[in-house]
Amino acid sequence: MIDNSLNTIDKIYQSFIRTAIPDDMIMYYNDSQVSVKVYMDGVDRYTRHLINLGVKPGVAIGYSMPNCPEVFYLFTAISRLGACAVPLFHMFPDVAKVDIFQKSRVQLVIVSEMQYDSFKAASEKAGCQYRIVTTHKGSACEYDFESSIDHIDLNSYYMNEVSPDMPLVIASSSGTTGIPKLVAMTQANIASEVYASIDLITPINSNIIKGYRYSIAFPLSTSGIITIIGLMFGGISIIFSQDVSPLRFLKLMSQWKAEGLTAPLHTLNQFCHFPCWILLT
Repeated sequence: MIDNSLNTIDKIYQSFIRTAIPDDMIMYYNDSQVSVKVYMDGVDRYTRHLINLGVKPGVAIGYSMPNCPEVFYLFTAISRLGACAVPLFHMFPDVAKVDIFQKSRVQLVIVSEMQYDSFKAASEKAGCQYRIVTTHKGSACEYDFESSIDHIDLNSYYMNEVSPDMPLVIASSSGTTGIPKLVAMTQANIASEVYASIDLITPINSNIIKGYRYSIAFPLSTSGIITIIGLMFGGISIIFSQDVSPLRFLKLMSQWKAEGLTAPLHTLNQFCHFPCWILLT
C-alpha cells in the first residue's frame, strides 16, 4: 500500500517500485505485455536521455504522441528530474501544437518519428528555437530515445529532491468558460490527483485476485495519463491501444480478459451499443 502522505510523483513512484513484483504485468498494449521491470527500465532509460539532453529542474518539455507505453516512461522521468510536462493530444494540428509550446516556453519537444517531419516544418515556419527529438529512430531524426545511453549511471547521478510546489504539468484547457487557457499544476496537485484515482479503485481492487485488468479507452494526454498512473500504482493492470475506437477496445477486453473499462463520457456513449461492463467513468 502506498503511503498517502507523499507529495511528489517521484516519491509515489519510488514507493510503488519498492513493493511491486518485477514480473507482474502492469500494461497490456495491443498484443504486447509490459511488466513492472520493463516499465522501470523504460523510466530509467528515459531519465538518462533527458539528463543527456540537458534537462534540469524547471525545464518545460512538450510532447505529443499517440497512445503507447513510452508516454508513461516519459512522464515519470520528467517528474523525477523536477521538469515540467506540456502534453498535447497527438491529433491536434501542428500549428496549434507549435503555438501552445511557444506560449508554454518549452525548450524540448518529443514526438513520434512519424510526426517529426511535419512538426519540424511547422516549428521552423514559426521560428521556434526548441529542440525536437523522437521516441524511436527515423531517417531524418537528429536524436531518439532508442539509442544506447548506459554511460549515464543513475546511481551516481545526484538528483535533488523535487519540491512539491514545482510545476509538473502545463495543461491546455477551456474549462467551463470555453476560452482556451493554459493551467499549471504542481507536483503536489498531480500527487493529489493520483491518490484520488487510487482511492477510487481501492474498493474495486481490495477483494479481488492479483492481476485485475482494466481497459482504458481515451487518449493519454493530460488527465488520461494522471488517471492511469493512479490506477497502475493502485495495483490495476491497464489495457490500452493507439486505436481508441469502441470495437477495438472490446476486442482487447476480450483478448486480455478485462474486468472493467473506463472512458470519457462521449466515448462511453458509443460503448452503450455493445455488451460490456462499465465500472468507472
